[in-house]
Amino acid sequence: MFLSAAFPIKELNFRFIILNRHNRVMVMENQNHTNNLAQRKSLLIIQAQFQQALGQNIEAVRLFLEAALLEEKIAAHFRQRGNNDDAAISLFSAASCYKQANQITKAIALAEEAITLSNSEVLVREIQQFCHECKQALASTSPRKLRGIVRNGAIYPFETGILSEGELVTITAA
Repeated sequence: MFLSAAFPIKELNFRFIILNRHNRVMVMENQNHTNNLAQRKSLLIIQAQFQQALGQNIEAVRLFLEAALLEEKIAAHFRQRGNNDDAAISLFSAASCYKQANQITKAIALAEEAITLSNSEVLVREIQQFCHECKQALASTSPRKLRGIVRNGAIYPFETGILSEGELVTITAA
């Protein structure tokens, strides 16, 4: 119910979604399913949301970051074709993924870039509201020390489930 309300399965061409014995999300795809960037990104977001719901926060962060990187590639493709409105939407989507992964500064930067590309007043207002919320989250948090590891530019804390959205952390060397 949670998933179908947020992402209509029918539109994404899935047969069904299950959890395997290791609590990993397994998506059983339609045989005619094409594996392009946008579909892969959608799968990653769904998987990240499942992992988040299961309390597997480190895995969820990894998946959100992977989805954000794909969305940035999609935005670059749109830009190359001169389609700035779709590039702005993709950048905003990437920013949302970064926010979910607690990479608030990166989220703000991409959202502000999206504002410069969009011709839609409605989208610009929505992105501006997103930026405002992100900036409030940054202003209301103070960094705290946390043990973790940095991989591919993402921070993975050793303790799970202890970070709140938008929280700033200082990773100390182990």
